[in-house]
Amino acid sequence: MEQLVGGWAPTFLNRVLGAHPDVAARSVALYWAVVTVGRLLASIIALRLSNKRLLGGCAVLALTALAGLSLAGSVVPALFALGAVGLGFAPIYPTIMAITAGAYPRRFATLAGVLVAAGGLGGALFPWLGGVVGQEW
Repeated sequence: MEQLVGGWAPTFLNRVLGAHPDVAARSVALYWAVVTVGRLLASIIALRLSNKRLLGGCAVLALTALAGLSLAGSVVPALFALGAVGLGFAPIYPTIMAITAGAYPRRFATLAGVLVAAGGLGGALFPWLGGVVGQEW
């Protein structure tokens, strides 16, 4: 999903909301910068919250922000919503890795490879699938 949103955002901003191509292109940098900062912040927040609460809160934030992004009527609110989506998505992948490490410490090296491969597969398939769905709507 991270890849889908990161790849789809410039097209959405430009074609749907009329953002200047330069602004739309720079939205990718904004999105990934927020994901990066969100992952750093999540490493601090994870010391105070359980993994379950962290994932739940992030899922709610991401879904709410995705709804806001899709309903945004202009570029500026859409950019804020895009940043919030990145913040919501940021802790999910690392937290899943941490949960797996805790649940299967002896098999983590193998499972980490499977999780990373699944993430790569999702990164390849979701943007394509999003494009297919987007063309139909």
